[in-house]
Amino acid sequence: MSQFPRPILTIALGMILLTPSLWVLAEVPPLWRDLDAYTQVTVSPAKATYAGHGLLYCIIARDGPLYLGCKLDAAQHQRLATSDLCLTDSGVFLLLLLQHLGLAGAAFFLIVTSTRSPWARLILGAACASVAVFYIVANCIGSETLSLICVLLLVASGLRVIRNAGRNRVIEWLVFSFLLLLCLLTRYVNFWLVLVLPLSFLATSLQIRFQKLTGDTTTSLQRSLVSKNLRQMGLALLAGITALLAASLSDHAVCRSARLSYHLRIGHTFLWRLSFLKDLSQKERDDLLERVAERSESTEVHKLLHLVGATLKEGNVLTTRVFLNEAQALLFRSETKHQRDKLDLALNEMMFALLFPPPPEYLRAVGKDFARARQITLGSVVDFFFATTTYYFSHSDTMPECASLSTFRDFDARTISAIPSRHAYLHLGGGLTYNICFFVWVAAIVLLARLNRGRPDGAAVVSYAISLISIGLLMMISSCLIDELLPRYVLPLWQMLIASGCIVIGTMLDHAFGS
Repeated sequence: MSQFPRPILTIALGMILLTPSLWVLAEVPPLWRDLDAYTQVTVSPAKATYAGHGLLYCIIARDGPLYLGCKLDAAQHQRLATSDLCLTDSGVFLLLLLQHLGLAGAAFFLIVTSTRSPWARLILGAACASVAVFYIVANCIGSETLSLICVLLLVASGLRVIRNAGRNRVIEWLVFSFLLLLCLLTRYVNFWLVLVLPLSFLATSLQIRFQKLTGDTTTSLQRSLVSKNLRQMGLALLAGITALLAASLSDHAVCRSARLSYHLRIGHTFLWRLSFLKDLSQKERDDLLERVAERSESTEVHKLLHLVGATLKEGNVLTTRVFLNEAQALLFRSETKHQRDKLDLALNEMMFALLFPPPPEYLRAVGKDFARARQITLGSVVDFFFATTTYYFSHSDTMPECASLSTFRDFDARTISAIPSRHAYLHLGGGLTYNICFFVWVAAIVLLARLNRGRPDGAAVVSYAISLISIGLLMMISSCLIDELLPRYVLPLWQMLIASGCIVIGTMLDHAFGS
């Protein structure tokens, strides 16, 4: 094996990671994450951010490949391009091509950072190439794609910081902070990533303390390592807070440029979470809403809760435009300025009234969703993105720019939905659930901890792998707390498990190959 030059093996790794992308681009039409994706790429970044979408994808996709494709299409047909964006097949293809290259690059960076052995890298590359959901996400219009790429890059960058703790160059901290900012600007649930390094350094310090408490000799080296890790934890917290402030300022500045008042619309999202009320009897629902109303002195919250109860009693849905229009008319006179902003704030207040403290009925619903999330397979997530693409065929009036695209011109809903069943690759390991893979990961992390016993750098890698899993679980729990469960919400859960597994297996393979 040693006769192969390292550059040849590196090129082979790149080809392994790119091969699924080439197949997906050839066999799978561009996918769309329903109306949300359409909004992200057709309205201005300011309006999309104001509506609650991540800023970064709106800027990169709309003002980059999609805009270039519009211009190329205009030049090809020898017509004058308008200043407005037009969706074209060439623009969508350019966007997907960049997304696949970004995914391959991010996976490559994570793998070469996780292990030093060229042969171990090929093994990890083959494993990553078998995760079809990553490549399907890369073939989909929507912010999940950019989030996936940025998080993989961040995980690799964080691993470099962890391994070089105390010896880090300024550039390594700057790269990590920049990637963290990109993650925060892509999806709001990524704010948990601010804690990934602080948790890792804290866990490493606790490991050293634990070794001392179990009878190991107390040495000045141990005290020095604890002190060093606590200092690094402080730096990581500073980097996280800085990235949070920069992301918030960016969102506010972009909205302000369009004379929009930026604010969180978490209460609007929470309307989907209120679907748990439909599972209660009429009496249970009325009692719950009455208890929540007693906690708030706001007249607007009382009116909203009464409207929620009346809407559900009639069998209607809370998340429709009809409900929002009724709520706006109920709370504000027609001449009231900034009605939408005030409605969002009232919905936020209603959510906080219900959550502090959370009623048992709500916690049971969250617990059920969290348990179900850990049973959703990656094959189900793949199917979900095909299903969201078919949203267009029953709502074409809400996505008019898509009519000329090949996905909707050359296919119908039934044909698109049938694509996953025709290709075995899209359901590799389709029967595996998160719970099963998590227990395998636990066994691997225990083995790695034994292999790294007595090595401070090894303890840091173990702590980092555990922190990644913890952050993924926190992301999943937060999604269950504020929204009803959708298959796409388990992506961060699986993403952090796979990234952590890559690091654990890569380190173990280094032991096996003697690297």
